[in-house]
Amino acid sequence: MVKTNKTSHKHHLRRIRKKPQAEKSLSRVLKEIFWNRTYLYFIIAFVILSIITIWLSYNSYEHFALTARLFDIVDLYKYDSNSLLLERFTCNTENTNGLLCRLDGLLLIVLILGIEGYSIWTIVKKSHRLQKRYLIGYFFLQQVLLALVFFIYFSQPNSVIKKLSQLAKVEITETVSLISNPKEREKLGMVESLSIVSEKIEEATVTPTFFEFEPEAEAILQVKNIFHTEKDTLYRSVIIPSFLYASESASIKSQIQFNSIFFPKTNTLIVKTINQPVIEQLAPILVKKLIANNYSEYVIWKKNGPTVSVLDEEKYVELMKKKEEQRKKEFQNKIQEIQWYIRDIDNTIQELQTDIKQIDAEYIRYESYGQGWLRNCEISWGASDSLCVDGKKTIEDGLNSLRVQKNEDELLVKQFIELKPGWIQSLSLWQKAYEDFLKNPIIPEYQAGIFIPPNDIFIKWIPKDNSYFSYYVNTILHEYFHYEAANSKNNLSAPFDEGITDYLTTELTKKFLKAQSFVMETPDYSGYPELIQVVSYLLKQLSTEDILNVYFNRNKTNLNKIIDSKFGKGVYDQIKINMDQIYYTPIADIDTRKSLVNTVKSLLAKNEATDSAALDK
Repeated sequence: MVKTNKTSHKHHLRRIRKKPQAEKSLSRVLKEIFWNRTYLYFIIAFVILSIITIWLSYNSYEHFALTARLFDIVDLYKYDSNSLLLERFTCNTENTNGLLCRLDGLLLIVLILGIEGYSIWTIVKKSHRLQKRYLIGYFFLQQVLLALVFFIYFSQPNSVIKKLSQLAKVEITETVSLISNPKEREKLGMVESLSIVSEKIEEATVTPTFFEFEPEAEAILQVKNIFHTEKDTLYRSVIIPSFLYASESASIKSQIQFNSIFFPKTNTLIVKTINQPVIEQLAPILVKKLIANNYSEYVIWKKNGPTVSVLDEEKYVELMKKKEEQRKKEFQNKIQEIQWYIRDIDNTIQELQTDIKQIDAEYIRYESYGQGWLRNCEISWGASDSLCVDGKKTIEDGLNSLRVQKNEDELLVKQFIELKPGWIQSLSLWQKAYEDFLKNPIIPEYQAGIFIPPNDIFIKWIPKDNSYFSYYVNTILHEYFHYEAANSKNNLSAPFDEGITDYLTTELTKKFLKAQSFVMETPDYSGYPELIQVVSYLLKQLSTEDILNVYFNRNKTNLNKIIDSKFGKGVYDQIKINMDQIYYTPIADIDTRKSLVNTVKSLLAKNEATDSAALDK
């Protein structure tokens, strides 16, 4: 009986084993996987390791942004904050904060290898129990988990920047409250009194660093000891300035009210609101300081410099009318001068042609007389007689001299005929420029300021909110150069005088605005940009020291001698003709002015090439 029962039980077990298993549902498979004790331990370890990695990453970025002095304010305008943080946060000999140099980077690599290795191992181990579509779903789930960690890890820079931006906002708000208090300003060493600012600038050995773009922001940066020329942390050099220059900080900055502020400690001047007293008291001192620090060896200093007066439009117009009459007279004189040249050319050609006719007549007469005398001599004394031989030579020399004289006169006639059309064209240009001037008498160099010898500079006041203090500094600087050149009895022609003055003024204005040149484009205040182009081109070929000596008249060498010695005789006169036309051509006629500049450049380049070829030989 027992045996029968055992046999029956084994047979029943065989039937059960041979019975095909039912397909498992997805939920059952996932439950089987995720409640697997080994996998559960792995998940817990993975989560803990991920948290440590992310925490280390965040703190590494934050520490780097707050401590690494690798940045300056220029970076703010080249890259965004996230790019800067990622770019400079590299692993090299100077910086050991890179991904492979940091613990969080090593942990991230462990996570990648761990989850990928475990995924593959699990799939291989459980492949006999799971169907393929479940295996694919399982692997995909592992990748999603890893991608989530990656996303959080690589979003750390953005999170750090947002946190530090909020910190910057709070810090700036506190600084603004501090600056807005007059007593606190005094403690911080901020000087607002124009008379004291003037004294401080005069006492300084160098020209102050100047800012007029975003003045409130620059004042805050000065208080925070954040400087444009020094390396600092990402937080101080990029994030704080970035918030200050952004529109969202406008309401905070508007709480700071001032016209101008001077920081003696850093020798920095910030101008926010301009008015006539600010211009009259500060601009001349800055101009004198600029010239002293750049051209002191050329300038003959006076105890009392020029008097600078800022005039309203009505008074300035009265002054302009006198200058317009002067310019009108200059046009008339120039036109009369060219007309005289044309008449002189016509008279000279006529005289030369008359002279040629007289030479022809004299040649015929002399030849006829000589041949008759020679025949009589040969009949009377013989052809070999010394009297006849010498007489024949004298006759031939006389005829040859007449031929040479005739050829010279014919060559001069040809040259004058070729020269005349150029003067006629020049006369046409001058007459057109004069007519345009009468219709619209605008004189570029008189639109902003006028120097009236011996010691008066008058500046036109422009009551506009968008005008810059540097505009008035540039204008006074230009007139101050005229003052220095005039006091040294400069005899340069007006185009050269104006061109060199504008060139020197533009170069010094760029230096004056250098500190903020990367924030805003340096404005072009020049009245004659074409003349500056010619002067700049000349200075590339000639000695700057020679030109400056001529301009300030510290030696007896004339500009025409310097140019002719470099480019050839007569080149100065040709350049002067073109520069005169540029100087008097109306501003609106841009094409003519550009064409004249190109003519001068071509003339100089041609003669320079000829000079170089001669030197090579």
